[in-house]
Amino acid sequence: MNNGSVKKINNRALEAGSSWFSDKEVSIDGVTYFRVATNEWVRSDKVYEYQDHKSIVRTNKKLEMIPLVDAKGKTVSNRALAPDTSWRTDRSIVINNQTFHRVATNEFVSADNALSFID
Repeated sequence: MNNGSVKKINNRALEAGSSWFSDKEVSIDGVTYFRVATNEWVRSDKVYEYQDHKSIVRTNKKLEMIPLVDAKGKTVSNRALAPDTSWRTDRSIVINNQTFHRVATNEFVSADNALSFID
């Protein structure tokens, strides 16, 4: 990124599912980018921000099944969590102003449906 312009780097890419630290954020033509290396940026719509949150979550025992969503908030249609079960989580994200805890690769449970306990 030079002087507010974006140039694609063709010989490098971020590995899918990998974690990166970002120390800067910019917006160009209405698109937000996060810096992941010196003068290397990733579009915000290609990644998700998270906070480390290592704990155990216990699902709500009053619900029949607990729905899961992916990092973009889309419902995972072929899986759900059983009620009153415990799951390890390593990170939390916010989707539409609601907190979710990761319980599997790109599968998150709403904090409204799971209590969190420090491990």
